Amino acid sequence: MNNLSKELSLTDEDKEKAIALAKQKKLEKRGIYARLYSIDDIFLNEEEEIKALKDYKNKSFQRTSVRNYWKNVLLKKQNEVISAENLYQRKINFLQNDVKDFKLDSITQRNLTQLCLYFCKDKRFFGDLEKGLLLRGKVGCGKTTLIKLFFPEYLIFTNCTSLISEYEQHGISSMKEIERNKKAYCFNDLGAEDKAKRFKDVNLLGNIIFERAEKGLMNHYTTNCTDEELKELYGERIFSRIKGYSNVISWGDTGDRRLM
Repeated sequence: MNNLSKELSLTDEDKEKAIALAKQKKLEKRGIYARLYSIDDIFLNEEEEIKALKDYKNKSFQRTSVRNYWKNVLLKKQNEVISAENLYQRKINFLQNDVKDFKLDSITQRNLTQLCLYFCKDKRFFGDLEKGLLLRGKVGCGKTTLIKLFFPEYLIFTNCTSLISEYEQHGISSMKEIERNKKAYCFNDLGAEDKAKRFKDVNLLGNIIFERAEKGLMNHYTTNCTDEELKELYGERIFSRIKGYSNVISWGDTGDRRLM
């Protein structure tokens, strides 16, 4: 039996597990009488022990093969290099086929092109690839829809109003996690959070943005606000972190891109 264990490359611990599993199965076959016995009462003959070791080895091999398969799939996906053109086509197809009542105009296509260049780290991007993004436009222009196309592969998407609600429910610990998380965050609808919920004059969202910027973590934003409005809401110090660390992608004076 020991020779067989060596031949199958099983350790003593593997052998014990294999025998225990086989005994457990044999015990379960006794049906309603199984509860009258313990696993120590079960005896395996030599043929049953050999089968137990071989079965354990086969199942172990299958588990390892499955793990290795998915490991290789994930590694391949991580190492996959996708061009901005291919990424753009994927996103366009999704918008046309899966996003209801969305009007795709020339400005939105232009801005989507820039987003694809940015997330592919393509040097044709108009701005600084080391900075984040600030998408600005009126309500309904399409900025939120576009940035969400890149969640969750490239960023974590969160609504600013939701962060305030989360703080109310779970306290400062939930905010600390955002400050520490190394993945890029997109703060959607910056400036829309209720001013009355700034908690004793503490600018909660502004402090999160500032702390992440100080740690060199990537922030992205969407907003309906002008520079002057953001400066008034968050103060000069935090506004400088928002504007100074962002490439601005604007919809100008475009109207609602959602079909009425």
